[in-house]
Amino acid sequence: MSIPFMFHFQNGSCQNLDEIPKDFNVFINGEEYLCSRWASSKISNSIKRFINENQKSPFSQKSERFKINLEDSGDIRLIVSLLCGQPIDFTTNSLTFLMNAAHSLEMELVLKEVNCIYQRLEYIEEQIDSDDNFSILCSIEKKLFNANNEIISNIDLIPYEIIDLINSIEIFDVPIIDSDDCFIENPEIIKLTDKNHQNRMQLLSNLILNVLIERIQHIDQYFKVLYRINDILVENGFDPLLPIFCDILLNKFKQLKPYSDAMAISQELCFIVYKLIEKEGIFKKDISFQNLPLFFAHLMNESQLKARLYFDIRDQTETFLTINKKNDFEIHRQFIQKGMNPDEIMTMIRFDDVSKVQNEAMKTNFDFNAKIQSSIYEQCSFVNSPLTYLEISAFFGSIKCFKFLLMNGAELTPNLPKYAIGGGNLEIIHICDQKECNFKDTLRIALKYHHHKIFKWLINTKSLEYWKDLDLIKDCFYFQNYKSLAVLLKKGIDLSLVLIESVKNNNLILTRFCSSINNNTDKTYMNINTKDEKGKTPLQIACINNNADIVTILLEDKNIDINSCIHHDDGKRILFLF
Repeated sequence: MSIPFMFHFQNGSCQNLDEIPKDFNVFINGEEYLCSRWASSKISNSIKRFINENQKSPFSQKSERFKINLEDSGDIRLIVSLLCGQPIDFTTNSLTFLMNAAHSLEMELVLKEVNCIYQRLEYIEEQIDSDDNFSILCSIEKKLFNANNEIISNIDLIPYEIIDLINSIEIFDVPIIDSDDCFIENPEIIKLTDKNHQNRMQLLSNLILNVLIERIQHIDQYFKVLYRINDILVENGFDPLLPIFCDILLNKFKQLKPYSDAMAISQELCFIVYKLIEKEGIFKKDISFQNLPLFFAHLMNESQLKARLYFDIRDQTETFLTINKKNDFEIHRQFIQKGMNPDEIMTMIRFDDVSKVQNEAMKTNFDFNAKIQSSIYEQCSFVNSPLTYLEISAFFGSIKCFKFLLMNGAELTPNLPKYAIGGGNLEIIHICDQKECNFKDTLRIALKYHHHKIFKWLINTKSLEYWKDLDLIKDCFYFQNYKSLAVLLKKGIDLSLVLIESVKNNNLILTRFCSSINNNTDKTYMNINTKDEKGKTPLQIACINNNADIVTILLEDKNIDINSCIHHDDGKRILFLF
């Protein structure tokens, strides 16, 4: 992902930026910087006047000094680069500073560019805030995801609220449930209704699956929501939600292969599938495939189990083998039912039982920096690797254990901030910040767990470089995080990249939103023909995905190029992809 904004003025007679001489001294807030007299006079009217007024006297390089104090404390290097004739890259965090500095130095070109950026950001923000479908997505997300990891309180009301919200998405045209139209006789309308119902159910299933993954500790409460929505639909004569949900779940589950994206949520997927088998929403035959995870050892025959243990060296421990040989997997079944690492100290920390941890610490040779090993029974993939006690307490928000471990010299590991951000406990995050922990590479974690306030804090306060990580946009779609996507859009990320991910994910709502940004104004805010890493345009991707609805939306853009070639596929054009 590139930096959102760039400014560079024409360098006139200088053919190469490296050839611009640095022959002019500028003092900014008392610090001396060597800049270019030519570039400074071109970009700043106040410096131009200073040079012209002093040309009558023979100044030396050392004596020709321009001094200015900038009230706003920002990145002075941006101004120095401009005065050296160099291009600058910047984000929304620097806009106010650039605006104030440009006023002080009378940089008309910079002021013009910054004003254009402000207008663009204001326009995009207006489009986001006024787009009903985008707002509905964010509202459903807010209903489902509880930022404080608390158990849902109004469990009986939520299914109706979610149905009302998804029913109001205009892009699908026909509502899920319309009490005024009990009988539909026109075959074309029936076909349209079925298709729109399918679109809505796929969208809702993905949202519910993601909330189950990211709030796995509340799986029973969210299953109540899932099953109640399913019942309401059936009661009103519509196809059930559950089969669509299970198809999407099983599709992700069957992608559990080494190095696949699904491995990052492997434990959650196993636990959800197990719970649905219990409820008979999924059957054992649905998960009978070669690479079945060891979590389902109780469903394997002896040869399958031996093969799985051979390849899964990580879990080939004496404890696990003993469990398999005794009680017909009864202990194994108890562990998978709980979905928690059976390690005793991890259980103490998980539930913030500091008194038990203190008793354990009184034992001889207790190591405050010891690590707890992974387990096939742990429901949360993010903590299913060797972690220190302090890292585990940070993720589970176990503030009492966290403080106790800190007071007794537990090490602040480089990965500690990641688990603090994942856990979302503000007090623990504040302690990490006070201890000057490095929050680098934590944005994707805040995004994954839908910690929106923390996500914005990392960008605005910790100044994390959100523009450098293309995976942030991909994660917004993978984890259905529309609120964070709105934040990134308002920060000026490349809208073309959002369009590509919208099309790849068959997201009709956000494809329409991105397309409307260009169609609702005379200005071009997005390149409709931008290419992904494989050289494919959004239109080509939509054709390959056989998504006629998205193709129709993209063809509405007057700048669409239907003759664009696919770079890595023998120059095939759109015509040959249909």
